[in-house]
Amino acid sequence: MLGIPTRSDVTDKKYRESVAAEELRGNLSSFNWPTSSVFIHNHVVGSKRGDLDPSFVLTHYNGRINLFMDNLERAASLGLILLKGKSTSTSHPNEEPYFDGRTNKSKIRKRKKGIEERLVVVTPVKKPFKHDERDGFKIEFDPSELAAYELVVYEAALREAFESSTNPRAQLGRMGKVIEKFDDSAHKELLSNGLIDTFKPEWPFSIEGKKGTEAHKLKQQYQEVADRSDIYLRFDEFYVIIKKQNVETFIPSQVLLDQTNPLTFGDLWHRQSTRDEISALVTDKGRFVFNGVEYSPQSSAEGRIDSYTAFGSVPSELVNILGVQTINEQIIIPNKWAIEEIDLVRRHREGDLTATESFLEKYSGWGSSEHKSTKRDKLDHVNYVLKGRTTPR
Repeated sequence: MLGIPTRSDVTDKKYRESVAAEELRGNLSSFNWPTSSVFIHNHVVGSKRGDLDPSFVLTHYNGRINLFMDNLERAASLGLILLKGKSTSTSHPNEEPYFDGRTNKSKIRKRKKGIEERLVVVTPVKKPFKHDERDGFKIEFDPSELAAYELVVYEAALREAFESSTNPRAQLGRMGKVIEKFDDSAHKELLSNGLIDTFKPEWPFSIEGKKGTEAHKLKQQYQEVADRSDIYLRFDEFYVIIKKQNVETFIPSQVLLDQTNPLTFGDLWHRQSTRDEISALVTDKGRFVFNGVEYSPQSSAEGRIDSYTAFGSVPSELVNILGVQTINEQIIIPNKWAIEEIDLVRRHREGDLTATESFLEKYSGWGSSEHKSTKRDKLDHVNYVLKGRTTPR
């Protein structure tokens, strides 16, 4: 991908399934369980006019639930769901032990949502652990059945809370309580470590380390290109790595791989970081190597970089980061949005105060009704992102 071998180039079926399983392990982790209250809190706090549509919140959480269910089906097709959930604990699943720092004592609290006894079998056992005098519990359940049940009941409870009133404030408050209850569920806690097989299918890095596999061969070819590059896409395609003076900077790969909707504040942050790192490389070395291809700047009489000459194939995604045309056997022109963005950054760094206002108007996530920061906060944040070294123009 982008001129360097990466995992996308591996065609072996076993490896492709391994990559899919790795993604699903993340998607089905407890972190992505669809009960986070962050979304509803972020939208309710500061909404003084009560103009938040409760149906918008319901749609969001229903979408998260459906996505989780879809991922469960995909995981089952790969044999990723454990056939049986088994654990042993000194505490009942309806309870959570914790240490109270104020009293320096261990305590136990009841979870807001306990187990469904027909789905989770809890059997008392005597002293299940060596070197521990406490009695405990043996816990058994069907992970697939329990997860499906929990999500269906959760979805129904959210809809019931929504339909229980016509007052938006009451709807939001009741949905918030449902979300908090299911976030503190004994079922969720059991599934956090008892849903996904963490060993089968095999992890991609394990296959990459086995000599004779296609993944191993491509990983070696990748390493050869990476070793002679200043900037390169990591083999797993999660990050773009920039090497400068024995220091590596990791920038999320979306800066190159996802430019379908570029005018968002987060993407601007990553693109501008990349531009500043490239600028520093050009200042230090007079050129840079991206994915094995050397790029040499061509400057105008005023000292501004007007173009780059590349000694190899050039991905258009990188040209959009550079913001100026790149020449090899052809001339590649950056997209209009990239040229305008570079110009706004340049104007801002030259002291043009109207440039910051232009960013607030242009980039999504700034000035929308969902973003509750004051205009002063927004201006300060944009100024923070855009300040720094001169961009490669």
